[in-house]
Amino acid sequence: MVDPQENIAIGNFLYGLGLCIGVKAGTGAPYAAVNLLQQTSYDKALGDVMLSFTGATRLLEFKRRRNPAKERSKHSLICAALQHLPQKCATSRVVHWYVETAPGRGDFVFDACPYLDMRDRSVKRTEFKRFVDELVTEALASVPKIAAHLANEYVRDVVETWGAAGPHSATGLLVSVSGNGGLAYAVVDDLADLGRTGTKCLELQAQRHLAIEQAMHASHVAQQHRQAASTLERQLGRREPTFVQELSR
Repeated sequence: MVDPQENIAIGNFLYGLGLCIGVKAGTGAPYAAVNLLQQTSYDKALGDVMLSFTGATRLLEFKRRRNPAKERSKHSLICAALQHLPQKCATSRVVHWYVETAPGRGDFVFDACPYLDMRDRSVKRTEFKRFVDELVTEALASVPKIAAHLANEYVRDVVETWGAAGPHSATGLLVSVSGNGGLAYAVVDDLADLGRTGTKCLELQAQRHLAIEQAMHASHVAQQHRQAASTLERQLGRREPTFVQELSR
């Protein structure tokens, strides 16, 4: 029976997600912050993976089905914190997901459900392909399903609920890809501060435009220098016979 470890499942999920976004977005791939939080200070305070795109934010917790006990206490805490907050529960069911793997015959089971519903087996699970497809569709959307400030508030709520053990800080990376396949990165100072991701997008875009303008200016100046040198060379070439003639007299 196939039962891959969590980090292997996460790695293949992220690779598959990247492939699907690349195929569907082409040269219009969105800015994205894709951060694996295992072994960081945010591991216990947020979960395994945090994703932030133009149109979607996700917190993902990966567990093998045979190890659910590890997550029960955290689940109880978040349920208690959101018990009387229906709007935040609605935000949670879009942003926060529990991804479970289990052995299968020659394959493995990979499905997902909102984190709040992880212990409710009556809630229908979303199988792997559909989960990725839906996430890609939202990631490429121009308008997010959940407003960025609401997603940011929820992430902060999770940190406050789970992060009582001490302060947390972890730097993330924002990545984009140009039409010719070139990668560009920008630093997100604090992973939990998703509200700054949009600012970082604008900063990265401005830096790219400035770099293009500087390259075009440098190319234009170089062309002017070449033209001036060519003109001078032609002028000297026309004068040379007269100069030689003068010397030969």
